[in-house]
Amino acid sequence: MKRLNLPALAALCMIVFLCSCENIDLNRISAGPEENVTSFDPLTMEPTITQAIYAVEMAKSNELSLLPYVSVGKSAEIAVLEHPQESVFTPRKQMITNYSKTPDGMVNLEFFSESEDQYGRRDITVNKVIYSIRMPNKKEFEAIRQWSLKTGDELFGKSEEMRTNLKGFQKEKGLAPDGVFGANSASAIAGEISMIDIKKIESSIFHPETPSYMMFILPYDVVKKNPSKFSGGIASLLETGKRGMTVEQFAAKAKPGDKFVIFVYFLDRIDPNIPIKIGFSASDQALSTATSTASYAAPGTWPVIAETFCIDDALETNGLAANVLIKSGFTYKNLGKCILKEKVEAEPE
Repeated sequence: MKRLNLPALAALCMIVFLCSCENIDLNRISAGPEENVTSFDPLTMEPTITQAIYAVEMAKSNELSLLPYVSVGKSAEIAVLEHPQESVFTPRKQMITNYSKTPDGMVNLEFFSESEDQYGRRDITVNKVIYSIRMPNKKEFEAIRQWSLKTGDELFGKSEEMRTNLKGFQKEKGLAPDGVFGANSASAIAGEISMIDIKKIESSIFHPETPSYMMFILPYDVVKKNPSKFSGGIASLLETGKRGMTVEQFAAKAKPGDKFVIFVYFLDRIDPNIPIKIGFSASDQALSTATSTASYAAPGTWPVIAETFCIDDALETNGLAANVLIKSGFTYKNLGKCILKEKVEAEPE
């Protein structure tokens, strides 16, 4: 599958990226570290920060060599978990937590980042990059100029706002402010880009305390008839979602003895050491009266759980709810409750 190229990072592109990426809400992904985190506003800092952030993202796609403003020496340490080949992750949110520079010019940058792929899966990571900054040599400048020329025309033609920003940049640089990205604009933008010499990139997975997920219920016969359509992991999401029943459809169809399959697609990575289960309870009860066996995610993955269940006689009066459970300490925490059929209240005599 062809990957989408990340936007050019020169001048205006850097500002566009930083303005379009929201700040990570740590309260949403974890209740713990917010008090210990210092947030920096990247728009007030040097533009090489965005170059370094993109370098980390490209390293996750094994495409770091495509960035002409990045130099990676033989002694550089690159330790990242690469994105799966079937996905294209786009940066959505970021928060810089540490920035410092040594007297000899070595930069230490640490940040949280959140990206999302075409399936809605989130890649939340804690990142560290150590690099130095220098002016490009003649050969490097020409590579940056050619790269800017190749990517800039498409980027600045995407919207009227981008063309307006380009016109302002052209005017500032003494060029004709026509909003057309050509050789002169590419040279001007290339002149704004510094080389960054990467010494180290580290990226580790951050597991949210309350991971998000999608749940679908399908008739057992539908899954049994075409099992290959539903056994492809995340690649089966579209087919599963298309065949999934609404709550109203399930409530109308479910009768004692009927069998169904419940699918849970996690949109966050799950700690491989923490068990997860699917539970069932009466619709008005918090505790699950029946649970699946514990499942564990493979390291670095977004698990998909599928469980077959059969309707019993109690459904007719007690209703039914499906619960997604994850181990928290000594007990299981309910990540979410989906009421499949409401409890039937007895009519007064």
